[in-house]
Amino acid sequence: MSHGPVPPDPLELPDSGVRLFAVLNRRWTPHLLYLLARRPARFSELQRAIPGISATSLNDRLRDLIDAGLVTRHTFPGRSLSSSYEVTPAGQLVGAHLNRMLDAILADLHG
Repeated sequence: MSHGPVPPDPLELPDSGVRLFAVLNRRWTPHLLYLLARRPARFSELQRAIPGISATSLNDRLRDLIDAGLVTRHTFPGRSLSSSYEVTPAGQLVGAHLNRMLDAILADLHG
């Protein structure tokens, strides 16, 4: 004899998903991963590529991405210290998915 419908599997977000969404949910973060998944870039290039981002916000988001293990920073010695940012293998994976998602959405929107 049946006791009613079988309840569906519980909806659960894995802890790693919670952590990733916490990072991706920060303003400018998807933009940075999208760009850096295409190629490494210097701070000034990133700032020019994202209209409206302040130097402070860019610095904070890059630090968040570095702390999350999605981006690395390489410094180059010289007269004035310069650095470049690039995605880690994990960042490349996330960025590649963001790139595909954005490309697909834009293709659908613009036919």
